[in-house]
Amino acid sequence: MGELENRLEMTPIRFWNRGDLVERSGRKFRRRESSLQFESGLKESETLTSHILTLLEKLEHNAEVLRSLDDRFRCAIVCVSHNAQSMGLSLNSDVLRQISDLDLGLEFDLYGLTDPHDALVEARSLMALQSGETN
Repeated sequence: MGELENRLEMTPIRFWNRGDLVERSGRKFRRRESSLQFESGLKESETLTSHILTLLEKLEHNAEVLRSLDDRFRCAIVCVSHNAQSMGLSLNSDVLRQISDLDLGLEFDLYGLTDPHDALVEARSLMALQSGETN
């Protein structure tokens, strides 16, 4: 990991190496791949486009390094969202072009904050109300 970090001249907020041991929920496993993670540094309340543009500005200084990476490396902007309601995602063609020019992928990890069991109970309740059933 040190070689890539040095080439990028950026400090990641999180990193791990392939093979590192991790424990979650009492289970141990080894990382399947290495990862360097960077953040925009903006407040969460800023728009998705603002976060991405800020990251692109930081990464543009490393454009040649990013383009020179071989197939051992997968580079992407990953957008993570935890929402209790639906949301829209929209990026204009200029932003998408900048991402493409740096040979980066774009990934979205979207998480609902509702408990699936609670959502099913609510949906069943609504269906029963519509059909006139009572419990």
